[in-house]
Amino acid sequence: MKICIDPGHGQYGNPGVTKPYYEGTQMFKLAQLQKAELEKYENTTVVITRKKITDDPSLAARGQMAAGFDLFLSDHSNAPGDGAANYNAITGTTVLDSVTRPNKTLATALGETVAKVMGHHFRGITYKKNDSGTDWYGVLRSAIAAGCKSALLIEHGFHTNPKDCGFLLQDANLEKLAKAEVDVIAAHYGLKLKGSTKQPETPTAGSHPIMGKATATAAQAKTWAKNNGATSLFIELADTFWRIAQVAGVNPVVAYAQSAKETGYGHFKGVLDASFMNPCGLKTTAGGANNDPNAHKRFSSWEEGIAAQVDHLALYAGAPGYPKAGTPDPRHFPYLKGTAPTVEQLGGKWAPASTYGTDIVAMMAKLEATKAATAPEPAVMYYVQTGAYSNKANAEAQYYKAKAAGSAPAPAKKIEVGSKVKIKSSATNYSTGQKIPDWVKANTYTVQQLGTGKALLKEIVSWVNTSDLTLV
Repeated sequence: MKICIDPGHGQYGNPGVTKPYYEGTQMFKLAQLQKAELEKYENTTVVITRKKITDDPSLAARGQMAAGFDLFLSDHSNAPGDGAANYNAITGTTVLDSVTRPNKTLATALGETVAKVMGHHFRGITYKKNDSGTDWYGVLRSAIAAGCKSALLIEHGFHTNPKDCGFLLQDANLEKLAKAEVDVIAAHYGLKLKGSTKQPETPTAGSHPIMGKATATAAQAKTWAKNNGATSLFIELADTFWRIAQVAGVNPVVAYAQSAKETGYGHFKGVLDASFMNPCGLKTTAGGANNDPNAHKRFSSWEEGIAAQVDHLALYAGAPGYPKAGTPDPRHFPYLKGTAPTVEQLGGKWAPASTYGTDIVAMMAKLEATKAATAPEPAVMYYVQTGAYSNKANAEAQYYKAKAAGSAPAPAKKIEVGSKVKIKSSATNYSTGQKIPDWVKANTYTVQQLGTGKALLKEIVSWVNTSDLTLV
């Protein structure tokens, strides 16, 4: 593995709002720390474009030093354009990625990691072309032209922001950044520590593994959710959680309790609403601020959203076959695999709060202790002609008499509320016009509501033409 680190500018390039900050000086220090961390791994060669702090090579020369390398990483801090509103308040991490050889997965992982360490938000990835269709940013263009496989530039916050600038002035903070960034790079490329015999994390005694058989039934989950004031939709989705999670090997109690925490039992009183069909607050691949709805993924159905959540949990748990192709999980980053085999370990990983996992465990315990409500006997379906049996009581008496004799007539086969149906393989569009994905057609659904020539399917909360349905 060959990595070229480029600390931007020269020694006194770009002074910060807090003295004695200079971008060129602090990024040079960061590069030395990154190099030291990277050299802890086997078969890793690291080159820095500035051998001395006083060096300031041209952009072309910097990129050319990465000829034949696997990764070119340019370290910078940012500043708004002249005249920008709230000039000193602007903050956040940005990553510039090559348009000709993009590495979006690594760019996103590094951007989010830096933002987390610095205590601000990830502003996203920037792609910019020049008139020739290649990279607008000279240092990235030069590195790619020299044959480097991947080229990224990280803007570590804004040196015009007092908080960001003060953070970057502290050597201890630069050490934290270097360690965190190299951890991401090592995980992305599968680097192995020298002399490492460390095994993947395993659940400890008394912890709650994410993977495993269901520790409660969907009926228990529905009763628990109802007791906690959940919306009717959230209660109905329990069956979908149980079906999808168990196929993936995830304990559905984990996924359902997590969703209850993230959505407020389906009330969605935070940034998102139910129209996102996002059961756990998953962001888009690019991510963004926690309070920005556009930074969060909008799924096409609840089925897809729950599948994404389950796949994300399975990836954290290190399930066999993960990461997997074709997942709806927009943040299916390989470096996450196996980093949280237990629910408790999700704290500080899935969400910043250290108690995130233990909060879910507490909810799981209450769900598992809930007794499922006894389902009432299904209402009798009967058809009668006018006459003696047009009276309901007489009709029911005749029905049960026939049932006892083993000759109760079978109800007519037609689609009605409660019917189990499948979507025909020939179906192309929902009744609302959107295209039906092929993976949706493989599953069985419950009719929740009927309209004129259409049915609302409970598990995916979507209207489908009844002509495109078959009874199961």
